[in-house]
Amino acid sequence: MNKTVKIRDDYNWSTGSRLIIEGPHSGEDFRIKFFYPMIIDAIASNETLTIDFDGGIGYGTSWLEEVFGGVIRKDRVDAQDVRKHLRLIATQQPYILRLVDKYMKQAEEKARLQFAN
Repeated sequence: MNKTVKIRDDYNWSTGSRLIIEGPHSGEDFRIKFFYPMIIDAIASNETLTIDFDGGIGYGTSWLEEVFGGVIRKDRVDAQDVRKHLRLIATQQPYILRLVDKYMKQAEEKARLQFAN
């Protein structure tokens, strides 16, 4: 079964900063509690995880990078697997889609360089 997370309803209507130590609803908190376990499950079961950003506010660049770049950089999830099993909804703030793609590509490149050495 495919899973959908509507950030506004399932997490919080407003997101925080990058790290847990910086305050509530951080990107790190979302990545650890929601995104990482759910994307791993979606990959393992060959399903799709949908993240719906609509209705929420406060999707700062550091929050987005920590979630979507962090799962590749810190959790070492393969970027191709994430892309294959992830669907994003951001009709109210479509720039989010471009930023997520950018942060995943940057994290993928960092991981590639790190593991090449």
